[in-house]
Amino acid sequence: MSFAKINIKVHPVVFRYIDNNFTKIDGGYDIEKSPLYFAITSMLIRSNVQMPSDVGKKYDKFKEISIFISKRDFYNYGHTISQLQQYIFSKFIYNFIINDICTQIMYMHVYGRVTRNKAINTVLLNNLFEEDELNYEYLRKIYQRRFLKKEVKFKN
Repeated sequence: MSFAKINIKVHPVVFRYIDNNFTKIDGGYDIEKSPLYFAITSMLIRSNVQMPSDVGKKYDKFKEISIFISKRDFYNYGHTISQLQQYIFSKFIYNFIINDICTQIMYMHVYGRVTRNKAINTVLLNNLFEEDELNYEYLRKIYQRRFLKKEVKFKN
């Protein structure tokens, strides 16, 4: 099957996640076997006309990434994704990544008996996040807000 390449803008954390977990070939990522592929193809449109959209202010800091789609999907669904759809996709994947990372931290802390600080640093290092993408202070704050109560339930 042959592929076409489309460009979308994603949050830097989403960019790093895709870069770490998918193969890059000829400047694009092959995600066809991933559930992300279905999210991408469901957003495709044929028109080059961009509707004005109210995306977040941080959208300017998003990174552009190339994704391969099959020629069949390219011709059946289109080749363009609106800014708003790109922003929503990126926000959804970002929240998924943060939840997954916090779950890893919780497992390390509860089951591995590793301190939270060491678990947070380990996860950041394992995923190769740079300081401007996801830093220790921000991740610790998110973890404390969302996962401290889950920790208690998990220990019991």
